[in-house]
Amino acid sequence: MSADLAWGSELTHEDVLGSPCRMFSARRHRVADVLDDAARFGTRVYLVDGETRLMIAAVTAAVDDATDRLCALGVRAGDHVMLYGRNCAEWVIGFWAVMRCGAVAVLGNTWWTADELTHAVALATPAAVVCEEQSRESFGGLPTLSFGELGNALSASGQRPEAPPIGEGDPAVVLFTSGTTGRPKGVVLSQRSVLANLQNLLALSRRLPKDLPVDASPSVTLLSVPLFHIGGVQQLLTSALTGGRLVFTGRRFDGAEVLRTIEREAVKAWAAVPTMVGRVLEARDAGVEADLSSVRVVTLGGAPVPESLRSKVREAFPNAVRGTGVSYGLTEAGGVVAAGAGHDVATHPGTVGRPTPLAEVRIDGTGEILVRSPTVMDRYLGGDEQDAPFADGRWLRTGDLGSLDGDGFLYVTGRAKDVIIRGGENIWSATVEEAIAQHPDVRQVAVVGVPHADLGEQVAAVATLRAGTSLSHAGLRAHLDGLVAPMSMPTVWRVRQDDLPTNAAGKIVKAQLRAELLAELG
Repeated sequence: MSADLAWGSELTHEDVLGSPCRMFSARRHRVADVLDDAARFGTRVYLVDGETRLMIAAVTAAVDDATDRLCALGVRAGDHVMLYGRNCAEWVIGFWAVMRCGAVAVLGNTWWTADELTHAVALATPAAVVCEEQSRESFGGLPTLSFGELGNALSASGQRPEAPPIGEGDPAVVLFTSGTTGRPKGVVLSQRSVLANLQNLLALSRRLPKDLPVDASPSVTLLSVPLFHIGGVQQLLTSALTGGRLVFTGRRFDGAEVLRTIEREAVKAWAAVPTMVGRVLEARDAGVEADLSSVRVVTLGGAPVPESLRSKVREAFPNAVRGTGVSYGLTEAGGVVAAGAGHDVATHPGTVGRPTPLAEVRIDGTGEILVRSPTVMDRYLGGDEQDAPFADGRWLRTGDLGSLDGDGFLYVTGRAKDVIIRGGENIWSATVEEAIAQHPDVRQVAVVGVPHADLGEQVAAVATLRAGTSLSHAGLRAHLDGLVAPMSMPTVWRVRQDDLPTNAAGKIVKAQLRAELLAELG
């Protein structure tokens, strides 16, 4: 079946793991099929990694060779193969080779400690590892395929292996939760989940194959999130199926270099977490000049987005005013749950958009956001469905608090665990953070609860200032007067110039900040 017919937009209802879900009637069933469908864009540049520029055809030939190499290591359909390394073209070739084998790609986080990596390997029990040469010794005696060997595959002409017999319910990838508290958990996503998330996003943006003629102008997307993150996988697949160009940032995220990359590559779309966007805007404010007129879409997600940041994005990227958007999702949900852009976001301040075509969203009695979708995870690695946070009817408990308005727009008010209970009153961290973030000198902010002898908890705020600015605790308190209720006013303040700690997903690690505060407070 041609790509035009295989990726439909009509919806139906089907049983998915015992519960009714919205599904696309016409759909692919294997993630590897995406690369086959990308063949119609064979002469287009797919990956830009520094000086390396690879067309779809070159990547496909390298994937065929890499698939042969994995099979020679003994990898078979259903086996786990860990991918461990920085964002680069070789990582992408390794990912597609694992998909071609019918194996399960276990996406390792290069920010892990040695203990966390050991834990993940023990949990996943991979049959093989695809990694950078210097990481091989970290995996003991496991069979490994190095990025260097995958680079050599770029000059090879492998034969297309026969597709193994796997179905859409079989596992495709394992991604690990961000690990802001405790050890990260492995989230098992099926072939169905990964493909449904991709089709969801393309239907929403009207970029399904039937909507894109071969001669349509390609999108150029800046990849600034790790490929081992759900957002990275989304961008990898989207660029392949739509004939787009995926541009990597450097190994270390640098705001000034990102500005220069946007200009050099004429980037059209950028999806990033607020922390990264903030660093780029700070570099621009510091005098780094770059032509940003090519950018048409800027999507913020992965963490709460203050309205003040959205306003700055609209000012910095004038041609992306209609395309300035937000999204909400999580690893356990298999990707994006809700998204919005342009007029919808401007007329509904604070929204994260409407649910995507396949996502059903409801709010339970405690205010928690629940999601049901074919994109939702199967289970946690090493556990069964009972270990996953499901309510009756296979509704995923997100752990996020929020609301739906009469127009169907979703609002995220915070994490259930981010509620500070001060003297019996609930204080939402996100509300206080939003108010502090409105101060023009504040670049990052996190609000947490710390113990108080009489009130149970008190509100503590840690703020990072923009370069060259100075702001006192009293100045911040004065700024908050009238913006938050007196009971929500922080009583513990820390103001700093260095970045707040973040994980690989760009989320502020509040557990670490809280531990630092507790150590200081005694």
